[in-house]
Amino acid sequence: HQLAIRFLSGNMSVFVDGVFINSTLNSPSGLIGLPFHIGGSPWNSDVYFNGTIDDVMIFNRSLSAEEISALYANQSTRYLEKNFTGLSDSTHSFKAYTQDMAGNVNATELRTVTVNTLPPGFSNNQTSAPGKINEYVWFYVNWSDDNGLSSYIFSWNGTNGTWMNDTAVSFTGIVNQSNVTKTINLTRGNSIGWRFYANDSADQWNKTDIWTFTVENTAPTEVNLSYPLNQSSTTDRTPFFNWTASYDADGDAINYSIIIYENYCDISTYPNECIVNTITEDDIDAGNYTSAELGIDAHYNWTVRAYDGYNYSDWAEQHNFTIDSLISLRLDCLHCNDVVDFGTVYHNIGYNTTQDSPRPLILENNGNVFADIEMNASASLWATAGLDSQYFQFKAGNFSDQSSLNWSNSTTDWSYVSSNYTTAVSYLDYSNASNASTAEIELYIRVPSDEGAGKKSTSLNIKARYWDES
Repeated sequence: HQLAIRFLSGNMSVFVDGVFINSTLNSPSGLIGLPFHIGGSPWNSDVYFNGTIDDVMIFNRSLSAEEISALYANQSTRYLEKNFTGLSDSTHSFKAYTQDMAGNVNATELRTVTVNTLPPGFSNNQTSAPGKINEYVWFYVNWSDDNGLSSYIFSWNGTNGTWMNDTAVSFTGIVNQSNVTKTINLTRGNSIGWRFYANDSADQWNKTDIWTFTVENTAPTEVNLSYPLNQSSTTDRTPFFNWTASYDADGDAINYSIIIYENYCDISTYPNECIVNTITEDDIDAGNYTSAELGIDAHYNWTVRAYDGYNYSDWAEQHNFTIDSLISLRLDCLHCNDVVDFGTVYHNIGYNTTQDSPRPLILENNGNVFADIEMNASASLWATAGLDSQYFQFKAGNFSDQSSLNWSNSTTDWSYVSSNYTTAVSYLDYSNASNASTAEIELYIRVPSDEGAGKKSTSLNIKARYWDES
């Protein structure tokens, strides 16, 4: 038979042939210090076991009932299974023994098992963030695990503001790196958080801290200049500037700044010197701008940039144009008059147009400079009186605006019509506002006493010149 005595938690239990028989309160402390006897009694040297004893085993711990049964090693319990729980994270040694029916004992070699319940560790988190909407950013973290790494998952809220997990990615080894590249879909000022999860071959998971960054502003796009056309010329002194609208990926409101570089040379005013003026206008809401009046016979470079309240776009590629001077008169405007018909007239009576009956000559300066208006006659109106006489005279008038011309330099008193050009109107405005560019030339006729009957007519020649020309 097999006899096993176990001391555990103050109880002494007896097993025979691997089967529990009984237990009683007892402790081996009473044997401490006494001689150790096998088949005898420490208290009575005359008492001995009458039989054969072999395969004696003494353990330094209490065996379980399963282990005692396994030591008996009968046919139904020759396999030992033992589960241990709560083992600390360490390397543990174990050895197994067995005995056959003949009393032969064998044992395994000393074996070890390592318990590691620690999840993967992380370090060295890095990222290319912060970034801007629609930009790529990358993220990575180093991982290590004694059991061997298995997979990682990236998680962030940079796609639509909600935290989302990527599909798990496999990786191996005891040291490796998790990495991912993403596209930012959120606009300026949004806070984006990110982290990684990872597990090891024992399916133990760990997660990193949450790291955050703020989406940076995206500058508005560079505009394209449309008008005036590049390398063009115009006579419009208040040109309309136009450009394509800028786009702001963050949806910010955009305004524009324009710079116009004016380059011109005025020989009469600035001998041998060219003038460069810089014209700047900011906070333009629309994609166009009408400038204040610009100079003539000048070369202009211009450019535009956009601003979203945070950053400027690049300046657009400069365009250039010129504004040419234009001296031009017209007698066919809406209110103009190029024919004066006095109708039937009589000897020694004077007639004039000051009361608009008939209407005077009315002309318009449709150029882009102040103009002096000169006039002469091709021939005398009368057969019996020549030019430069009291019988045919003129003077300047104004159509509706007293400031449309320079009265002090104009001919404001009746003067003889001559074959030579004479200044009638000086410094006639070229602005179309309130008919400011329109002027009158009043006419006076008196029929000579010896003039014969019949239809009388002549042609008047009118020309304009730039008012400050020599």
